[in-house]
Amino acid sequence: MPQVVDDRADAGKPVNDITKPSTQDDDALLRESLKRCSASTYEAAAQFRKTKNTEHLPAIILGVVERFVEPDLRAKLKDPDDDLRLIEDLGIDSLTMMEIVILVEEVLQMSINNEELRNLRTIGDVKQFIECKVRGLPLPKRRSSCRLNKLRGSCHPAAISVSERSLGQLAWSHRQVQDQRAGVLPSGAFQGQPGDAGVHHA
Repeated sequence: MPQVVDDRADAGKPVNDITKPSTQDDDALLRESLKRCSASTYEAAAQFRKTKNTEHLPAIILGVVERFVEPDLRAKLKDPDDDLRLIEDLGIDSLTMMEIVILVEEVLQMSINNEELRNLRTIGDVKQFIECKVRGLPLPKRRSSCRLNKLRGSCHPAAISVSERSLGQLAWSHRQVQDQRAGVLPSGAFQGQPGDAGVHHA
């Protein structure tokens, strides 16, 4: 199981410095976790755990994302451009992205901080973010909410608002799952989103 919190002493270390040698039980759990992903995703994940070679990360990330994307959109993940957007192009909502993050945490044996999720807007963002986490490098700085419009030179305010709101909900949902794992919330008892009527958040 992935760690629940990020403030442990070894949180900043590269993954290959804190993971344990793979065992047959670990391999069985990995196969079970990725049973709905492609065979190539499992093979890449198994090789990564054995070698810690980051060249396997893109195949793992794309395979996990593909698992949760609607079938009619999966063709976009075949040799995708790094600017492929998670929300607008792949239809990934905040709860689906939360499932993707949890599976990535489990497969790569890492923990992802809630606030870090706000920076993930494109496939390229996810790949760069995960590689930095694995290598123990500084995380990339936050990018603009949408691609530069060469004709207008700006993004539509409504597009930014939707993106910010969806990513905020993602971070909140991920925190709810972490609280459940820690026993703070009972299983299935998700609180409302921040700002919901009648819901108080400390």
